[in-house]
Amino acid sequence: MATGSNPTGAESTWSHVISQQNHGALVSIATSLLLAGTVLLLIIRLAIRWPWKKLVGWDDAAAVIGSLLAVGQSVTMYRAVYHGLGRHSEELEVHALEQMEKAIYTGDLLFICVVSASKLAVSLLLYRLSSVPRTIMAAHILMTFVGIWSVASLLAVSLRPKFPTPWTLRPADASHLITAWTGIGAVSCLVEFAFMAFPVFLVYGLQMPLASKLTVVTGFAFRLPVIVFTILRFDAFRNTLGNVADITWTYVLLAIYTELEMHASLMAATIPCMHIFLRSFNTGFLATTALQVDSNGTMSATKGKSSYAMKTVRSRHTQNSQERSWDRAPIHERGKSPMKLNPEQGHTVSNITHRDRRADDEVDTGSVESDGSDRIMVRKTVQIDYSRAASR
Repeated sequence: MATGSNPTGAESTWSHVISQQNHGALVSIATSLLLAGTVLLLIIRLAIRWPWKKLVGWDDAAAVIGSLLAVGQSVTMYRAVYHGLGRHSEELEVHALEQMEKAIYTGDLLFICVVSASKLAVSLLLYRLSSVPRTIMAAHILMTFVGIWSVASLLAVSLRPKFPTPWTLRPADASHLITAWTGIGAVSCLVEFAFMAFPVFLVYGLQMPLASKLTVVTGFAFRLPVIVFTILRFDAFRNTLGNVADITWTYVLLAIYTELEMHASLMAATIPCMHIFLRSFNTGFLATTALQVDSNGTMSATKGKSSYAMKTVRSRHTQNSQERSWDRAPIHERGKSPMKLNPEQGHTVSNITHRDRRADDEVDTGSVESDGSDRIMVRKTVQIDYSRAASR
C-alpha cells in the first residue's frame, strides 16, 4: 500500500493509489469491477434472447435501461472520486467539495432509478411466467407496488425543502436522510422477500419434478444478497452521517455498499434468465415454451410428452394452419358409398385431422409435440361397430 500526503487545499485529481490519506481508489476499483460484471451478465442475457425480435420482452427492456442507468451512476462515482471522495475534507477546496456533493447527490438519485429498474425487470419476468389468473394478478400488484416505491423514494431523497441546495450534506440533514433511507431500505427488503416467495407460489401444486421446482425457486433466491447489501448500506449510512464534518472521508464505505447493492440487484435480475433455470421453466405448466427458452429448438426433445403448456406462443405456421377432416377412402373412390363390413350395421367413418401445406408447398415442420399445446385437455372419441358372421 503506497503512502503519501496531499497538500492543504489540493485541487481535484484522480486517485490512482490507496494510501492512508486517500481511499478514493477503493471506490473506483469496486465500481469498475461491479460494472464489468453487470455488463457481462447483460450481454449473456441478450445473447440468450436472440433472436431479439421473437424473444425479447419488457423484462429485458427494463434490465437494459437499468444497466444504462448504472453506467451513468458509475460515472458520477468516478466524478466524486475525482473531486475528492476518499480524502479528508480539510484538504479540499470549497469548489471541489461542492462538486463532489453534487456528484454524490446525482448518484443517489440514479441509484434509486437503477434499483427500481431491476425490481421492475424481475416483476415483469414473474408476470411473463404467470399462467393462471391469481398469479397474474399478484404480478400486477407487485409491479404497481414497485412503481409506487420508486416514485416515493425519488421524492424522499431529492426533496429537501428546508435548504436551497439539496445536494449539500449538513448536520441538520442527518435526521431527514436517515428517516428517508430507513423507509426506502425497509420497503426494498420487503419487495425482495416477495420476489423470493413468488416463485414458490408460482410452482406450488404444479405436476412437475421437485428438482425443477427447486431450480425455479433457486433462480430467484439469488436476490438474497441484495437484502444483505441493503442492510449493510444502511448501517454504513448511519455511521457516515454521524461524521458529516468529514463526509468526503467517511462516505467511502457507504459508496462501496451502494455500488454493491445496485449492481447485485441488476445481476440478480438476470440470473433467472440463464439457460440452467430456463430449462426448468420449460415444463409445460409455466407460461413459457421451448421457443422462449431456445429459439433453435435444441431443447424441445427433452420436454416431456405428457405436458401441456397453460399458455403458449404459437408459431406463424401454426397460426396460419387450418384443420379439416375427410373420410379415409382413397381419392378415386370418393363420392362412393363406403364399404360395409356388415350390411346390417351402420357404416363407420373415421375422421382424421392434419395441417395444410403452406402456400409455397413447404410442409410445416413445427413440433408435433407442441401442436395444439394451448389446449389443456385433448379429447378423442373413437367408436367402432362390428359384428361376427353367424356362420362361415
